[in-house]
Parts: sequence; structure tokens; C-alpha cells
Amino acid sequence: MVKKKINYLFSKNGTIPFPEKKNYLFTDSARQAWEKILNLYKHKISTGKILLPAYIGFKPREGSGVFDPVENSGLKYRFYKVNKKLFSSTSIIKSELEKGDVRLLLLSHWFGLPHVNLIEIQNLCKKFNVLLVEDCAHVIGGFLYDKSIKLGTYGDCSFYSFNKSLGAKKGGALIVNNLLDEHKFFFSTSKHCCPKKILENILFSDVRQIALHRKNSYLKLARSLKNIKNIKVIYQNIEDHIPHSFPVYVNKNIREKIYFSLIEAGIPLTALYHRLIKEIDEKKFPESYFLSRGILNLPIHQNVSEKLLAKIVKVLRSVLKKIKSQQHNELK
Repeated sequence: MVKKKINYLFSKNGTIPFPEKKNYLFTDSARQAWEKILNLYKHKISTGKILLPAYIGFKPREGSGVFDPVENSGLKYRFYKVNKKLFSSTSIIKSELEKGDVRLLLLSHWFGLPHVNLIEIQNLCKKFNVLLVEDCAHVIGGFLYDKSIKLGTYGDCSFYSFNKSLGAKKGGALIVNNLLDEHKFFFSTSKHCCPKKILENILFSDVRQIALHRKNSYLKLARSLKNIKNIKVIYQNIEDHIPHSFPVYVNKNIREKIYFSLIEAGIPLTALYHRLIKEIDEKKFPESYFLSRGILNLPIHQNVSEKLLAKIVKVLRSVLKKIKSQQHNELK
């Protein structure tokens, strides 16, 4: 791990004061940061609704990091449509904002990638006086990596997860880009701050090298999987973004076989999200359920070697060949 010099000061109780610029708050998790945003601006939001993307998952043990804070806040909400690649058009969001009851719009940067035209959405939110919040749980923030990273800077607020983006045991961050003067007092201390040791490890990590590794790993997998039948690479072009994982779509009838075959081969992966919250109506949002039933997220994080990448491709080819053979025998 390459260390770098930083100017952050740690107080005795583990909180992190920022004497010059108090727009950061380190938290235990992204969920906690999102909850704080909702509580901080509740007086602005309570007169209307929160507009959420129609792709939010949950786990039986953990619940939903995105939806639970909304539900616990008692605030009203509704969802906006996303397509089978999770993109949403400016016109769809504009039509929702034109109804006049939206006070907060949440954009989720799944897999560390943008899924809307951020400049256009930012301008719309200013026009309709809507608070714009970016869910950056999968994003390596510019405040850790490079100021040229723009994800997380378009919204009035953004929140991050050190657990999801960097593999830490816990930790998150809340950043306020606008409306700062109104809440300076709020950002100097936190009773439930990210643990000092975890924060030190993150701040001293060579995040630039981690980002480069992920980009290279993504491109290698994209080339290797491009022509494999029944494996659809969802995003061939990620431009200059730092990917969190490598999402692919497979037929829902074979996803379970592929998933467990990879797990048995020692390849950790996820399916984001294989379960959506019940509040998202399948009849209204069929594209969300289509993706949910076929998505797999292959690993490309900093501990994934070239050898493991090659193994992923090899196992996928082997499993698909076996499935094809079984299907052929069943037709006989």
C-alpha cells in the first residue's frame, strides 16, 4: 500500500474536524449518510415527495440501504422508470418534475457509472427547485481519488460507502456541495463517525492504483466476454469512469446455475439486485424486473488478479457448454 500525506486531524473521540471546509461528514455507512440527508432537509422535503429510481433491492437480513431510510422518515415518495440497462431519459424525469410535487430527486450511480445526462438533470432540478442527491455507494469519490472525477459533484449532496466502493469493513461519507452555509455546524462532529482506523487506511490507500486496476480489469473482461453466447455485457463502453463491478445479463433460466458454478469455483460475485423491494410494481416497471432476474456482477476489485479473470472466463465457457449439452439431451 502506498501512503500519502494528508492534513486531516483526528480528535480524541474519533471525530474528524474540518476547520477550513466543513462539507464532509464521515459516517458508519452510506445508509447512515442517506438518513442524515433526509433528516437534515426534512423541512424542505415534507411538503412534497422523493423521486426514486425504480431499481432498489433488499436483502432479508439487511433490508434496503436506500429504501429503509425513506420509509423510516415517513416522507412520501414515488419512482421513475429506468430501462433494461438502468438508463433513464431526461424527458422521463422532466415529466415527473413537471407534476410539481417532487422536492428531492435521488440518482443512483450503479456499478460506479452514470445512468442519466447529469448536466441536463442538474439544470432541471435547479429550474424546479428540487434537491438533487447522488447515491455514490459504488463510486470512488473524487475527494479520495482525483478532483477530475465528477460523479458526486452534480448534486446538492452525495453519499458514499467505503464498504462497497473500497472493501472496508464499514464506513461512509456525506458530502454537501450546495446549501453549505445553512448547516456548517452539522459537519464538524459526528457521534457515529467512521472508525478512525478504517478511515486512516482509506485515506492512506493508493486509490489511484486501485482505480487503474479496476478499469484495466473491466476492459479485459469486456474483450473476453464480448462474443460468448448467452452472456451479454451490459456496458461495453465505460468511458473514463471507475467501475465497481462487471455487470452482465444472462437468461433468467440459467442464472442460478451460472451463479453457483462460479461460487463453487471460488469466484465471489453478486447479483445486484436479484430481489427488488415490493413497493416497485412489476406492471409499471417491467424493465426493472427483467434486469433483476438476469443480472450478475462479476468481480474486478483490486484483489482480482489476471489469473482469476482468466478463470472467470474459463468457468463461464465451461458452464454454458454444459448447460447447452443438457438442453440438447432433454430435446432428444
